[in-house]
Amino acid sequence: MIKIGFECCNAIKSCQPTGIVFTFLGAVNSISKEKEISSFIFYPWFFDKKYFGFKQKDVPIKYLFVCDKLSEKRFFRWWYDKSLISQIGKQDLHILHSFLGLLPLEKRCKYVITIHDLGYLVNKEWGSHISKIFIERLKRSIKNSDKIIAVSEATKNDILKFFSIKEEKIEVVYWGIDEIFRKIKDEEELEKFRFNKRLPSKFILSVGVFHPRKNPLGIIQAFKILRSKYKIDQELVLIGRDCMNGKIHRFVKNEGLSSIVKYYGYVKREELVYFYNLADVFLFPSFYEGFGLPVLESMRCGCSVVCSDRGGLKEIGGNCAYLVDPDSPSSIARGVYQVVSDRFLKSTLIEKGYKFSKRFSWDNYREKMCSLYREIL
Repeated sequence: MIKIGFECCNAIKSCQPTGIVFTFLGAVNSISKEKEISSFIFYPWFFDKKYFGFKQKDVPIKYLFVCDKLSEKRFFRWWYDKSLISQIGKQDLHILHSFLGLLPLEKRCKYVITIHDLGYLVNKEWGSHISKIFIERLKRSIKNSDKIIAVSEATKNDILKFFSIKEEKIEVVYWGIDEIFRKIKDEEELEKFRFNKRLPSKFILSVGVFHPRKNPLGIIQAFKILRSKYKIDQELVLIGRDCMNGKIHRFVKNEGLSSIVKYYGYVKREELVYFYNLADVFLFPSFYEGFGLPVLESMRCGCSVVCSDRGGLKEIGGNCAYLVDPDSPSSIARGVYQVVSDRFLKSTLIEKGYKFSKRFSWDNYREKMCSLYREIL
């Protein structure tokens, strides 16, 4: 039996978990289905355990508390590391796998780290909240790890660019997409949701926190062009928390678009499925993504996609999405117009995208990861 601990401290912090949180949990659930693996999830005091509730009943996972809320914030990481090291010894773990987080400085077993993206290094302005201490710890974690998991070739290239490390130490393993993202065939059910949420009859959907890296201003500028130049009748639906202190809302108001831009804030993924199914097109012109979960989620729901031609999005979108230049609102607008105005193009993207998204399964992820675990032992 291989005992594996999964560290979730830096991966899970919010009371409103986003897609990456559920992806982490989906990964653990998937790996834990392997009969020869015994799984342990380590969690800190600030994490609400109710988010573990969606795990499958037949998947044996033990949840172990590390560190307490009495620890001073500035000493938290030290206390957390000490607690983690202690649990590694108590549980006699063979492997500690950290998702998006940091590994303890002291090494007591084999270490694996997953890196989702390095946007905070690609553009320092995107990572103004990231401390130098964190970066140094990340360097140590990468150095001390026995295997580094990159979620895309784009992320792998960034790791090689920013860290002195041998390429053979890195493996690309794509995330899986949860089965909750699906095509909903019940039209009556969909229209009921549309009515309850007061959704427009036609709309462009964009999902993601309002953060400069996600290019929300570019989305609004492109939408203005779509309405004024291309005369489309779709409205714009935005989903995600505001991390820009109301800047987007003010910009929309100043551009006179308030009546046709709808904000829905944080949306649970059970409802997000309906938004994907009802949208005319999913727009994701982010400047940088390591993977691009929303792109595959929308494809799985049968929605056509317009996204950036950069990084992980170019890799994930490929010939299944209409690729645009995120620096150019005109390019973004032109891409959206091409898709909403050309039925054949739209249906082709939907068909290709749906088939492509099916490749990203948790079964494939589990097979690859379990093989890597055995390899490093």
